[in-house]
Amino acid sequence: MKKVLITRRLIRESEDKASKLFDAKFNTNDELYSQKKNNRNE
Repeated sequence: MKKVLITRRLIRESEDKASKLFDAKFNTNDELYSQKKNNRNE
């Protein structure tokens, strides 16, 4: 299963679908991610 990082808040239905299709990690508090922080979440 492919890993994805969703960096922006999505509607619940979209988050549910992404969770079913991918090993998804969500930015639940919708904070701005720097490139450095994105790389640490791999």
